[in-house]
Amino acid sequence: MIKIDTEYTIEYYENELKKTLTCHQRESIKRHLFRLKLEKFDKRFHMKYEEKLEYSLDLIKQVINKYNDHSCVSCSFGKDSTVLVYLAQKIKSDILIAFANTGVEYPETLTFRDLLVEQWNLNYVEVKPEKTFWQCIEEYGYPTIRYRGREAKKQGTSSGTPRCCYHLKEKPMKKFYKENDVKAVFLGLTADESYTRKWTVIRYTDIYKTKKNCPYEMVKCHPLAYWTKEEIWRYIKENNLPTSKVYEFADRNGCMPCTGYLSWKKKMSKINPKLYRKIMKDMIGSNLDDFTS
Repeated sequence: MIKIDTEYTIEYYENELKKTLTCHQRESIKRHLFRLKLEKFDKRFHMKYEEKLEYSLDLIKQVINKYNDHSCVSCSFGKDSTVLVYLAQKIKSDILIAFANTGVEYPETLTFRDLLVEQWNLNYVEVKPEKTFWQCIEEYGYPTIRYRGREAKKQGTSSGTPRCCYHLKEKPMKKFYKENDVKAVFLGLTADESYTRKWTVIRYTDIYKTKKNCPYEMVKCHPLAYWTKEEIWRYIKENNLPTSKVYEFADRNGCMPCTGYLSWKKKMSKINPKLYRKIMKDMIGSNLDDFTS
């Protein structure tokens, strides 16, 4: 009989799941494990701003103290990544900063990258893919919205990572980590950003080891996991941090032709009408004169 005790830790129940169990025992443990993870997330998400900052710095410090030169920041040069780089440099001024250049970034992102590399004296490396975005589109089609589980089936789409994201970001970064012996990577993920990212944090917490789709075991760390968008902008303002000019006309950076989020049509049609019309023509294969988005 598996004893369920509210005082047992997440680690305890995760270890119990590795044992030979009945279906009833396994489901019972999973329910308690989920409850503990949800409680842990809620407690950290509702910390005060100052507590979150202290927690983030302490987490970064612990990881860097353990992995030192084998640690790296994966940076997109968006607002969250900017804060993450700034915090990481407080702990290790020469920490490696890696940028996955997809080839379809906003020009403003690249301009901001150049500014930050120079002003902050970043230990910077650029990672490029073997395929272009347009080659991915030709092979796999445009990315679809990332629904999950039953909703993905209902929408008739995949629940996994879009193939373009895999070939332009994930695959080249994994290759870079392996070739450069990176054992720990910091990412600027925030649970406040989307439903999917929130449940990623709940499921894995803010630091975890992974072997999934990775040639070797490494640590992923999300120091900003519990920060809200308002807290990110507050820190930027209080510390007078520079930000990309992308935020003067959009609320997100990333790939210009991305069609993998809900409001892409509305935003792209305003930001880049020419690109929007091209993509819509590619998708429907007809003249857009009578098309209404």
